[in-house]
Amino acid sequence: MKGRLAVVWLAATTGVIACGNDSTDRPSAGSVAVQALTPNVAGVCSGDFTVHSLAELTALSRCEEITGSLEIQAEANIVDFGPLEHLRRIGGDFMATHAESFRGLTALKAVGGDLSFRDIGTGGRLEGPSALETVGGEFSFYQISATEWIGPSTLTRADALTIYGSSILRHIGGFSSLRELETLTVTSHAQLTAFDDMPNLTTVDAVNFDQNDALETLSGFDGVREVGSLGFSLNKALTNVSAFSQVTEVRDLFFGHCPHLATVGLPHLESIEGSLSLLYLPELTSLDWLRNVTSIGEDLSLWGDLGVRDLHGLEGITSVERFFTIQYGNLQRLTGLRNLRQAGGLHIIQNKDLESLRDLESFRENTRSGYDGIHIDGNLALTEIGGLDRLVDAGGRIDIVDNPKLTRLHGLHGIRAADVLNVWGNPALTQLDGLDSLEHIAGFVRVEGNALSSVDELEKLTRIDGELKIDSEPSLLHLDGFHALQAIGGELHINNNRALARLDALKGLLSLGGNLEVTNNATLPPCQPERLVTELRARGYQGQVTLRDNGGGTCP
Repeated sequence: MKGRLAVVWLAATTGVIACGNDSTDRPSAGSVAVQALTPNVAGVCSGDFTVHSLAELTALSRCEEITGSLEIQAEANIVDFGPLEHLRRIGGDFMATHAESFRGLTALKAVGGDLSFRDIGTGGRLEGPSALETVGGEFSFYQISATEWIGPSTLTRADALTIYGSSILRHIGGFSSLRELETLTVTSHAQLTAFDDMPNLTTVDAVNFDQNDALETLSGFDGVREVGSLGFSLNKALTNVSAFSQVTEVRDLFFGHCPHLATVGLPHLESIEGSLSLLYLPELTSLDWLRNVTSIGEDLSLWGDLGVRDLHGLEGITSVERFFTIQYGNLQRLTGLRNLRQAGGLHIIQNKDLESLRDLESFRENTRSGYDGIHIDGNLALTEIGGLDRLVDAGGRIDIVDNPKLTRLHGLHGIRAADVLNVWGNPALTQLDGLDSLEHIAGFVRVEGNALSSVDELEKLTRIDGELKIDSEPSLLHLDGFHALQAIGGELHINNNRALARLDALKGLLSLGGNLEVTNNATLPPCQPERLVTELRARGYQGQVTLRDNGGGTCP
Protein backbone atom coordinates (compact mmCIF):
# COMPACT_ATOMS: atom_id res chain seq x y z
CA MET A 1 0.00 0.00 0.00
CA LYS A 2 1.36 3.38 -0.95
CA GLY A 3 2.80 5.34 2.03
CA ARG A 4 3.21 2.31 4.30
CA LEU A 5 6.50 2.17 6.22
CA ALA A 6 8.64 -0.72 5.11
CA VAL A 7 11.50 -2.44 6.95
CA VAL A 8 14.26 -0.46 8.58
CA TRP A 9 17.32 0.21 6.53
CA LEU A 10 20.35 0.65 8.76
CA ALA A 11 23.89 1.20 7.53
CA ALA A 12 26.04 -1.07 9.66
CA THR A 13 29.01 1.21 9.37
CA THR A 14 27.23 4.40 10.38
CA GLY A 15 24.30 3.26 12.51
CA VAL A 16 21.99 5.71 10.71
CA ILE A 17 18.31 4.76 10.49
CA ALA A 18 16.05 5.54 7.58
CA CYS A 19 12.82 4.14 6.26
CA GLY A 20 11.60 3.20 2.81
CA ASN A 21 8.32 3.66 1.02
CA ASP A 22 7.38 0.30 -0.46
CA SER A 23 6.50 1.93 -3.77
CA THR A 24 9.97 3.39 -4.24
CA ASP A 25 12.18 1.90 -1.47
CA ARG A 26 13.68 5.34 -1.10
CA PRO A 27 15.11 6.02 2.41
CA SER A 28 13.60 8.91 4.42
CA ALA A 29 14.08 10.21 7.94
CA GLY A 30 11.79 9.29 10.84
CA SER A 31 11.02 6.97 13.75
CA VAL A 32 10.23 3.51 12.44
CA ALA A 33 9.59 -0.08 13.44
CA VAL A 34 12.78 -1.99 14.15
CA GLN A 35 13.58 -5.28 12.41
CA ALA A 36 17.32 -5.53 12.26
CA LEU A 37 20.18 -3.28 13.11
CA THR A 38 23.80 -3.32 14.07
CA PRO A 39 25.13 -0.79 16.55
CA ASN A 40 28.50 0.80 15.97
CA VAL A 41 31.62 -0.44 17.70
CA ALA A 42 30.79 1.45 20.91
CA GLY A 43 27.32 -0.09 21.10
CA VAL A 44 25.63 3.15 20.05
CA CYS A 45 22.36 2.91 18.12
CA SER A 46 21.61 6.22 16.46
CA GLY A 47 18.12 7.54 15.85
CA ASP A 48 14.61 7.11 17.21
CA PHE A 49 13.02 3.68 17.58
CA THR A 50 9.41 2.54 17.78
CA VAL A 51 8.88 -1.08 18.82
CA HIS A 52 5.73 -3.00 17.82
CA SER A 53 6.79 -6.58 18.59
CA LEU A 54 9.11 -8.70 20.69
CA ALA A 55 11.19 -9.38 17.58
CA GLU A 56 11.76 -5.66 17.11
CA LEU A 57 12.68 -5.29 20.79
CA THR A 58 15.14 -8.16 20.46
CA ALA A 59 16.72 -6.34 17.51
CA LEU A 60 17.87 -3.70 20.02
CA SER A 61 19.60 -6.25 22.29
CA ARG A 62 23.13 -5.14 21.38
CA CYS A 63 22.44 -1.43 22.02
CA GLU A 64 24.22 0.08 25.00
CA GLU A 65 23.11 3.59 24.08
CA ILE A 66 20.27 4.94 21.97
CA THR A 67 20.94 8.49 20.88
CA GLY A 68 17.33 9.34 20.17
CA SER A 69 14.02 8.15 21.67
CA LEU A 70 12.62 4.69 22.28
CA GLU A 71 8.90 3.87 22.29
CA ILE A 72 7.60 0.38 23.08
CA GLN A 73 3.94 0.22 22.17
CA ALA A 74 1.30 -1.98 23.82
CA GLU A 75 0.91 -4.12 20.71
CA ALA A 76 4.46 -5.39 21.26
CA ASN A 77 2.94 -7.55 24.03
CA ILE A 78 6.23 -7.93 25.88
CA VAL A 79 6.59 -9.69 29.24
CA ASP A 80 9.59 -7.67 30.40
CA PHE A 81 12.55 -5.69 29.05
CA GLY A 82 15.00 -8.60 28.96
CA PRO A 83 16.41 -7.84 25.48
CA LEU A 84 17.53 -4.39 26.78
CA GLU A 85 19.82 -5.76 29.49
CA HIS A 86 22.86 -3.96 28.00
CA LEU A 87 21.14 -0.61 27.50
CA ARG A 88 22.71 2.08 29.69
CA ARG A 89 21.57 5.36 28.24
CA ILE A 90 18.75 6.82 26.11
CA GLY A 91 19.41 10.32 24.80
CA GLY A 92 15.78 11.25 24.18
CA ASP A 93 12.45 10.01 25.57
CA PHE A 94 11.70 6.48 26.70
CA MET A 95 8.05 5.37 26.64
CA ALA A 96 6.80 1.85 27.30
CA THR A 97 3.29 0.44 27.60
CA HIS A 98 2.37 -2.88 29.17
CA ALA A 99 4.89 -5.24 30.76
CA GLU A 100 4.92 -7.52 33.77
CA SER A 101 8.12 -6.19 35.33
CA PHE A 102 11.20 -4.02 34.82
CA ARG A 103 13.45 -7.06 34.38
CA GLY A 104 16.05 -6.29 31.74
CA LEU A 105 16.46 -2.60 32.60
CA THR A 106 19.15 -3.38 35.19
CA ALA A 107 21.84 -1.42 33.33
CA LEU A 108 19.79 1.68 32.41
CA LYS A 109 21.25 4.69 34.24
CA ALA A 110 20.17 7.75 32.30
CA VAL A 111 17.29 8.99 30.16
CA GLY A 112 17.90 12.39 28.60
CA GLY A 113 14.24 13.26 28.01
CA ASP A 114 10.96 12.04 29.49
CA LEU A 115 10.59 8.55 30.93
CA SER A 116 7.05 7.19 30.83
CA PHE A 117 5.67 3.80 31.82
CA ARG A 118 2.05 2.70 31.55
CA ASP A 119 0.42 -0.49 32.85
CA ILE A 120 3.48 -2.22 34.34
CA GLY A 121 3.16 -5.05 36.89
CA THR A 122 1.12 -8.16 37.66
CA GLY A 123 -0.61 -7.19 40.90
CA GLY A 124 2.12 -7.83 43.48
CA ARG A 125 5.38 -6.05 44.34
CA LEU A 126 7.13 -4.07 41.60
CA GLU A 127 10.75 -2.87 41.81
CA GLY A 128 12.92 -0.71 39.59
CA PRO A 129 14.24 0.33 37.21
CA SER A 130 16.97 -0.58 39.68
CA ALA A 131 20.04 1.27 38.25
CA LEU A 132 18.38 4.48 37.07
CA GLU A 133 20.24 7.63 38.20
CA THR A 134 18.97 10.58 36.18
CA VAL A 135 15.95 11.56 34.11
CA GLY A 136 16.35 14.77 32.13
CA GLY A 137 12.60 15.35 31.81
CA GLU A 138 9.50 13.95 33.50
CA PHE A 139 9.46 10.49 35.06
CA SER A 140 5.82 9.41 34.83
CA PHE A 141 4.02 6.22 35.75
CA TYR A 142 0.40 5.60 34.78
CA GLN A 143 -1.86 2.79 35.95
CA ILE A 144 0.64 0.80 37.99
CA SER A 145 -0.58 -2.79 38.12
CA ALA A 146 1.00 -3.53 41.50
CA THR A 147 0.14 -3.21 45.18
CA GLU A 148 3.61 -1.88 46.01
CA TRP A 149 6.16 -0.02 43.93
CA ILE A 150 9.70 0.38 45.21
CA GLY A 151 11.25 2.88 42.85
CA PRO A 152 14.91 3.20 41.92
CA SER A 153 16.97 3.91 45.04
CA THR A 154 19.77 5.11 42.75
CA LEU A 155 17.76 7.96 41.19
CA THR A 156 19.25 11.33 42.15
CA ARG A 157 17.39 13.77 39.93
CA ALA A 158 14.44 14.21 37.57
CA ASP A 159 12.55 17.25 36.38
CA ALA A 160 9.26 15.76 37.54
CA LEU A 161 7.88 12.60 39.09
CA THR A 162 4.25 11.82 38.24
CA ILE A 163 2.45 8.73 39.55
CA TYR A 164 -1.11 8.53 38.31
CA GLY A 165 -4.20 6.41 38.36
CA SER A 166 -3.77 3.00 40.01
CA SER A 167 -6.75 1.15 41.50
CA ILE A 168 -4.64 -1.34 43.53
CA LEU A 169 -1.39 0.48 44.46
CA ARG A 170 -1.02 0.77 48.26
CA HIS A 171 2.60 1.76 48.90
CA ILE A 172 5.19 3.89 47.07
CA GLY A 173 8.78 4.07 48.29
CA GLY A 174 12.38 3.52 47.32
CA PHE A 175 13.49 6.99 46.19
CA SER A 176 16.06 7.34 48.96
CA SER A 177 18.76 9.01 46.79
CA LEU A 178 16.55 11.59 45.08
CA ARG A 179 17.95 15.07 45.71
CA GLU A 180 16.60 17.27 42.91
CA LEU A 181 13.01 17.40 41.69
CA GLU A 182 10.95 20.15 40.16
CA THR A 183 7.49 18.59 40.47
CA LEU A 184 6.05 15.68 42.44
CA THR A 185 2.50 14.66 41.51
CA VAL A 186 0.69 11.70 43.05
CA THR A 187 -2.94 11.52 41.98
CA SER A 188 -5.99 9.29 41.56
CA HIS A 189 -5.06 6.23 43.62
CA ALA A 190 -7.97 4.43 45.24
CA GLN A 191 -5.99 2.32 47.75
CA LEU A 192 -2.71 4.18 48.28
CA THR A 193 -2.06 4.40 52.04
CA ALA A 194 1.67 5.20 52.26
CA PHE A 195 4.20 7.32 50.38
CA ASP A 196 7.66 7.52 51.92
CA ASP A 197 11.44 7.36 51.60
CA MET A 198 12.67 10.64 50.07
CA PRO A 199 14.99 11.67 52.95
CA ASN A 200 17.57 13.38 50.72
CA LEU A 201 15.16 15.62 48.83
CA THR A 202 15.76 19.21 49.96
CA THR A 203 14.07 21.43 47.39
CA VAL A 204 11.08 20.84 45.15
CA ASP A 205 9.22 23.36 43.05
CA ALA A 206 5.77 21.78 43.29
CA VAL A 207 4.18 18.97 45.31
CA ASN A 208 0.65 17.82 44.49
CA PHE A 209 -1.26 14.98 46.14
CA ASP A 210 -4.76 14.79 44.69
CA GLN A 211 -7.63 12.29 44.82
CA ASN A 212 -5.88 9.60 46.84
CA ASP A 213 -8.86 8.18 48.70
CA ALA A 214 -7.05 6.02 51.28
CA LEU A 215 -3.91 8.11 51.91
CA GLU A 216 -3.77 9.00 55.62
CA THR A 217 -0.27 10.33 56.13
CA LEU A 218 3.10 10.90 54.46
CA SER A 219 6.68 10.39 55.60
CA GLY A 220 10.20 10.66 54.27
CA PHE A 221 10.31 14.37 53.36
CA ASP A 222 12.27 15.55 56.41
CA GLY A 223 14.98 17.17 54.31
CA VAL A 224 12.67 19.52 52.42
CA ARG A 225 13.02 23.16 53.54
CA GLU A 226 11.69 25.07 50.55
CA VAL A 227 8.72 24.23 48.33
CA GLY A 228 7.44 26.17 45.36
CA SER A 229 3.84 25.03 45.74
CA LEU A 230 2.42 22.49 48.17
CA GLY A 231 -1.04 21.20 47.34
CA PHE A 232 -3.37 18.56 48.77
CA SER A 233 -6.90 18.16 47.47
CA LEU A 234 -9.62 15.52 47.54
CA ASN A 235 -7.64 13.15 49.76
CA LYS A 236 -10.52 11.71 51.76
CA ALA A 237 -8.50 9.99 54.51
CA LEU A 238 -5.56 12.41 54.91
CA THR A 239 -5.09 13.45 58.55
CA ASN A 240 -1.84 15.48 58.45
CA VAL A 241 1.13 16.51 56.32
CA SER A 242 3.70 16.55 59.10
CA ALA A 243 6.12 14.86 56.70
CA PHE A 244 6.88 18.41 55.54
CA SER A 245 7.39 19.70 59.08
CA GLN A 246 10.79 21.26 58.29
CA VAL A 247 9.48 23.49 55.50
CA THR A 248 10.15 27.17 56.19
CA GLU A 249 9.32 28.74 52.82
CA VAL A 250 6.59 28.03 50.31
CA ARG A 251 5.31 29.92 47.31
CA ASP A 252 1.74 28.56 47.17
CA LEU A 253 -0.03 26.45 49.79
CA PHE A 254 -3.31 24.71 49.01
CA PHE A 255 -5.44 22.35 51.10
CA GLY A 256 -8.88 21.52 49.77
CA HIS A 257 -11.63 18.96 50.31
CA CYS A 258 -9.68 16.81 52.78
CA PRO A 259 -12.48 16.02 55.27
CA HIS A 260 -10.24 14.40 57.93
CA LEU A 261 -7.28 16.79 57.83
CA ALA A 262 -6.95 17.83 61.47
CA THR A 263 -3.29 18.87 61.73
CA VAL A 264 -1.30 20.55 59.01
CA GLY A 265 2.01 20.13 60.81
CA LEU A 266 4.11 22.99 59.38
CA PRO A 267 5.38 24.55 62.63
CA HIS A 268 8.45 26.20 61.05
CA LEU A 269 6.64 27.90 58.17
CA GLU A 270 7.69 31.56 57.94
CA SER A 271 7.06 32.72 54.39
CA ILE A 272 4.25 32.36 51.83
CA GLU A 273 5.33 34.26 48.74
CA GLY A 274 2.26 33.35 46.69
CA SER A 275 -1.20 32.22 47.80
CA LEU A 276 -2.67 30.38 50.79
CA SER A 277 -5.94 28.54 50.16
CA LEU A 278 -7.88 26.48 52.70
CA LEU A 279 -11.10 24.96 51.34
CA TYR A 280 -13.61 22.62 52.98
CA LEU A 281 -11.56 21.20 55.86
CA PRO A 282 -14.19 20.46 58.54
CA GLU A 283 -11.77 18.89 61.05
CA LEU A 284 -9.10 21.58 60.82
CA THR A 285 -9.64 23.38 64.13
CA SER A 286 -6.45 25.45 64.42
CA LEU A 287 -4.38 27.83 62.31
CA ASP A 288 -1.64 28.09 64.89
CA TRP A 289 0.84 26.63 62.40
CA LEU A 290 0.68 29.99 60.59
CA ARG A 291 1.78 32.01 63.62
CA ASN A 292 5.22 32.90 62.14
CA VAL A 293 3.90 34.11 58.77
CA THR A 294 3.82 37.91 58.45
CA SER A 295 2.57 38.45 54.90
CA ILE A 296 0.87 36.70 52.00
CA GLY A 297 2.46 37.52 48.64
CA GLU A 298 -0.72 36.97 46.60
CA ASP A 299 -4.13 35.62 47.74
CA LEU A 300 -5.43 34.38 51.08
CA SER A 301 -8.60 32.30 50.66
CA LEU A 302 -10.61 30.65 53.45
CA TRP A 303 -13.50 28.82 51.82
CA GLY A 304 -16.24 26.53 52.90
CA ASP A 305 -16.67 24.32 55.92
CA LEU A 306 -13.54 24.89 58.01
CA GLY A 307 -13.33 23.53 61.53
CA VAL A 308 -11.93 26.82 62.82
CA ARG A 309 -14.42 29.22 64.42
CA ASP A 310 -11.98 32.13 64.62
CA LEU A 311 -8.67 33.03 63.00
CA HIS A 312 -6.23 32.66 65.88
CA GLY A 313 -2.84 31.96 64.33
CA LEU A 314 -3.03 34.77 61.78
CA GLU A 315 -1.98 37.48 64.24
CA GLY A 316 1.37 37.91 62.52
CA ILE A 317 -0.09 38.71 59.10
CA THR A 318 -0.05 42.42 58.30
CA SER A 319 -0.61 42.35 54.53
CA VAL A 320 -2.20 40.31 51.75
CA GLU A 321 -1.06 41.60 48.39
CA ARG A 322 -4.06 40.45 46.35
CA PHE A 323 -7.45 39.01 47.34
CA PHE A 324 -8.32 38.21 50.95
CA THR A 325 -11.43 36.03 50.73
CA ILE A 326 -13.50 34.53 53.55
CA GLN A 327 -16.40 32.68 51.94
CA TYR A 328 -19.02 30.03 52.80
CA GLY A 329 -17.47 29.65 56.25
CA ASN A 330 -18.56 28.92 59.81
CA LEU A 331 -16.53 31.71 61.34
CA GLN A 332 -18.16 33.54 64.22
CA ARG A 333 -15.43 36.16 64.57
CA LEU A 334 -12.37 37.37 62.71
CA THR A 335 -10.21 37.14 65.82
CA GLY A 336 -6.62 36.82 64.66
CA LEU A 337 -6.80 39.60 62.07
CA ARG A 338 -6.21 42.47 64.45
CA ASN A 339 -2.85 43.30 62.83
CA LEU A 340 -3.96 43.08 59.19
CA ARG A 341 -3.38 46.52 57.65
CA GLN A 342 -3.81 46.07 53.93
CA ALA A 343 -5.05 43.75 51.22
CA GLY A 344 -5.52 43.97 47.48
CA GLY A 345 -9.20 43.15 47.87
CA LEU A 346 -11.33 42.25 50.89
CA HIS A 347 -14.07 39.70 50.17
CA ILE A 348 -16.33 38.61 53.06
CA ILE A 349 -18.97 36.46 51.36
CA GLN A 350 -21.75 34.11 52.52
CA ASN A 351 -20.60 33.45 56.07
CA LYS A 352 -23.69 32.33 57.95
CA ASP A 353 -22.45 32.90 61.55
CA LEU A 354 -20.25 36.00 61.23
CA GLU A 355 -21.77 38.90 63.19
CA SER A 356 -19.11 41.61 63.14
CA LEU A 357 -15.97 42.85 61.39
CA ARG A 358 -14.64 44.60 64.48
CA ASP A 359 -11.51 42.44 64.58
CA LEU A 360 -10.31 44.26 61.45
CA GLU A 361 -9.48 47.24 63.63
CA SER A 362 -6.08 47.85 61.98
CA PHE A 363 -7.24 47.47 58.38
CA ARG A 364 -6.42 50.68 56.54
CA GLU A 365 -5.97 50.13 52.84
CA ASN A 366 -7.00 48.14 49.81
CA THR A 367 -4.18 48.33 47.32
CA ARG A 368 -5.57 47.16 43.99
CA SER A 369 -8.14 48.51 41.56
CA GLY A 370 -10.59 47.01 39.10
CA TYR A 371 -12.83 44.23 40.34
CA ASP A 372 -11.05 44.16 43.68
CA GLY A 373 -12.16 46.33 46.54
CA ILE A 374 -14.58 45.58 49.36
CA HIS A 375 -17.17 42.85 48.86
CA ILE A 376 -19.46 42.14 51.80
CA ASP A 377 -22.06 39.79 50.41
CA GLY A 378 -24.58 37.28 51.74
CA ASN A 379 -23.53 37.21 55.41
CA LEU A 380 -26.66 36.05 57.19
CA ALA A 381 -25.78 37.17 60.74
CA LEU A 382 -23.70 40.30 60.04
CA THR A 383 -25.15 43.35 61.78
CA GLU A 384 -22.38 45.95 61.41
CA ILE A 385 -19.00 46.54 59.76
CA GLY A 386 -17.43 48.82 62.34
CA GLY A 387 -14.01 47.16 62.12
CA LEU A 388 -13.24 48.99 58.89
CA ASP A 389 -13.13 52.42 60.55
CA ARG A 390 -9.50 53.07 59.58
CA LEU A 391 -9.93 52.18 55.93
CA VAL A 392 -9.03 55.14 53.71
CA ASP A 393 -8.78 53.50 50.28
CA ALA A 394 -11.38 51.09 48.89
CA GLY A 395 -8.97 49.98 46.18
CA GLY A 396 -11.83 49.36 43.74
CA ARG A 397 -15.47 48.47 44.27
CA ILE A 398 -17.64 48.74 47.35
CA ASP A 399 -20.22 45.96 47.21
CA ILE A 400 -22.58 45.65 50.18
CA VAL A 401 -25.05 43.04 48.99
CA ASP A 402 -27.66 40.70 50.46
CA ASN A 403 -26.82 40.95 54.16
CA PRO A 404 -30.25 40.50 55.79
CA LYS A 405 -29.37 41.78 59.29
CA LEU A 406 -26.99 44.60 58.39
CA THR A 407 -28.31 47.89 59.77
CA ARG A 408 -25.45 50.37 59.34
CA LEU A 409 -22.33 51.07 57.22
CA HIS A 410 -20.54 53.26 59.72
CA GLY A 411 -17.19 51.46 59.26
CA LEU A 412 -16.60 53.02 55.83
CA HIS A 413 -16.59 56.71 56.72
CA GLY A 414 -12.91 57.23 55.83
CA ILE A 415 -13.33 56.36 52.12
CA ARG A 416 -13.41 59.29 49.67
CA ALA A 417 -13.48 57.48 46.33
CA ALA A 418 -14.30 54.08 44.85
CA ASP A 419 -14.65 52.47 41.44
CA VAL A 420 -18.22 51.27 42.12
CA LEU A 421 -20.77 51.72 44.89
CA ASN A 422 -23.25 48.86 44.99
CA VAL A 423 -25.59 48.75 47.99
CA TRP A 424 -28.27 46.22 47.21
CA GLY A 425 -30.61 43.77 48.92
CA ASN A 426 -29.98 44.63 52.59
CA PRO A 427 -33.54 44.71 53.99
CA ALA A 428 -32.55 45.96 57.47
CA LEU A 429 -30.25 48.74 56.25
CA THR A 430 -31.86 52.08 57.14
CA GLN A 431 -28.99 54.50 56.53
CA LEU A 432 -25.74 54.96 54.62
CA ASP A 433 -23.95 56.53 57.56
CA GLY A 434 -20.50 55.12 56.68
CA LEU A 435 -20.44 56.72 53.21
CA ASP A 436 -20.40 60.33 54.34
CA SER A 437 -16.89 61.04 52.99
CA LEU A 438 -17.46 59.80 49.44
CA GLU A 439 -16.72 62.45 46.81
CA HIS A 440 -16.25 60.53 43.55
CA ILE A 441 -17.34 57.18 42.06
CA ALA A 442 -15.39 56.17 38.96
CA GLY A 443 -18.04 53.68 37.80
CA PHE A 444 -21.73 53.17 38.65
CA VAL A 445 -23.79 53.70 41.80
CA ARG A 446 -26.60 51.26 42.57
CA VAL A 447 -28.84 51.68 45.62
CA GLU A 448 -31.61 49.10 45.54
CA GLY A 449 -33.72 46.88 47.76
CA ASN A 450 -32.74 48.29 51.14
CA ALA A 451 -34.81 50.02 53.85
CA LEU A 452 -33.39 53.53 53.42
CA SER A 453 -35.47 56.56 54.33
CA SER A 454 -32.86 58.95 52.91
CA VAL A 455 -29.46 59.10 51.22
CA ASP A 456 -28.36 62.11 53.24
CA GLU A 457 -24.96 60.53 53.99
CA LEU A 458 -23.92 60.98 50.33
CA GLU A 459 -23.92 64.76 50.69
CA LYS A 460 -20.26 65.11 49.63
CA LEU A 461 -20.64 63.12 46.44
CA THR A 462 -20.02 65.44 43.46
CA ARG A 463 -19.34 63.12 40.53
CA ILE A 464 -20.41 59.68 39.28
CA ASP A 465 -18.65 58.63 36.08
CA GLY A 466 -21.04 55.77 35.34
CA GLU A 467 -24.78 55.41 35.90
CA LEU A 468 -26.85 56.18 39.00
CA LYS A 469 -29.65 53.77 39.84
CA ILE A 470 -32.08 54.26 42.74
CA ASP A 471 -34.56 51.41 42.66
CA SER A 472 -37.04 49.62 44.93
CA GLU A 473 -36.40 51.64 48.06
CA PRO A 474 -39.90 51.57 49.60
CA SER A 475 -39.10 53.93 52.53
CA LEU A 476 -37.07 56.52 50.62
CA LEU A 477 -38.73 59.95 50.94
CA HIS A 478 -36.33 62.22 49.06
CA LEU A 479 -32.87 62.45 47.47
CA ASP A 480 -31.51 65.31 49.53
CA GLY A 481 -28.15 63.59 49.92
CA PHE A 482 -27.44 64.31 46.23
CA HIS A 483 -27.57 68.11 46.49
CA ALA A 484 -23.80 68.37 45.75
CA LEU A 485 -23.94 66.01 42.77
CA GLN A 486 -22.90 67.86 39.60
CA ALA A 487 -22.18 65.17 36.99
CA ILE A 488 -23.39 61.70 36.05
CA GLY A 489 -21.43 60.16 33.19
CA GLY A 490 -23.94 57.40 32.41
CA GLU A 491 -27.70 56.94 32.76
CA LEU A 492 -29.98 57.99 35.61
CA HIS A 493 -32.68 55.54 36.77
CA ILE A 494 -35.13 56.35 39.55
CA ASN A 495 -37.71 53.57 39.65
CA ASN A 496 -40.12 51.76 41.96
CA ASN A 497 -39.69 53.94 45.03
CA ARG A 498 -43.23 54.13 46.37
CA ALA A 499 -42.65 56.77 49.09
CA LEU A 500 -40.42 59.09 47.07
CA ALA A 501 -42.02 62.56 47.01
CA ARG A 502 -39.47 64.92 45.48
CA LEU A 503 -36.36 65.20 43.29
CA ASP A 504 -35.40 68.81 43.90
CA ALA A 505 -32.02 67.78 45.40
CA LEU A 506 -30.90 67.04 41.82
CA LYS A 507 -31.26 70.65 40.73
CA GLY A 508 -27.49 71.07 40.95
CA LEU A 509 -26.92 68.36 38.33
CA LEU A 510 -25.04 70.05 35.49
CA SER A 511 -24.55 67.13 33.13
CA LEU A 512 -26.03 63.72 32.42
CA GLY A 513 -24.27 61.45 29.93
CA GLY A 514 -26.96 58.84 29.29
CA ASN A 515 -30.72 58.30 29.25
CA LEU A 516 -33.05 59.45 32.01
CA GLU A 517 -35.72 57.12 33.38
CA VAL A 518 -38.14 57.97 36.21
CA THR A 519 -40.92 55.38 36.51
CA ASN A 520 -43.34 53.76 38.93
CA ASN A 521 -42.75 56.05 41.90
CA ALA A 522 -46.26 56.05 43.37
CA THR A 523 -45.99 59.22 45.49
CA LEU A 524 -43.85 61.34 43.18
CA PRO A 525 -45.79 64.16 41.48
CA PRO A 526 -45.22 64.11 37.67
CA CYS A 527 -44.07 67.71 37.73
CA GLN A 528 -40.99 66.73 39.75
CA PRO A 529 -39.29 64.64 37.00
CA GLU A 530 -40.63 67.05 34.36
CA ARG A 531 -38.95 69.95 36.11
CA LEU A 532 -35.69 67.96 36.26
CA VAL A 533 -35.88 67.33 32.51
CA THR A 534 -36.49 71.01 31.83
CA GLU A 535 -33.47 72.01 33.87
CA LEU A 536 -31.25 69.44 32.15
CA ARG A 537 -32.45 70.43 28.67
CA ALA A 538 -31.57 74.02 29.47
CA ARG A 539 -28.03 72.84 30.15
CA GLY A 540 -27.78 71.07 26.80
CA TYR A 541 -28.98 67.58 27.71
CA GLN A 542 -30.12 65.63 24.61
CA GLY A 543 -30.61 62.11 25.93
CA GLN A 544 -33.72 59.93 25.79
CA VAL A 545 -36.25 60.50 28.58
CA THR A 546 -38.80 58.02 29.97
CA LEU A 547 -41.33 59.31 32.49
CA ARG A 548 -44.30 57.14 33.39
CA ASP A 549 -46.42 55.61 36.14
CA ASN A 550 -45.45 58.18 38.74
CA GLY A 551 -47.87 59.66 41.34
CA GLY A 552 -50.60 62.23 40.80
CA GLY A 553 -49.83 64.70 43.56
CA THR A 554 -49.07 68.39 43.14
CA CYS A 555 -45.70 70.05 43.25
CA PRO A 556 -44.94 72.25 46.25
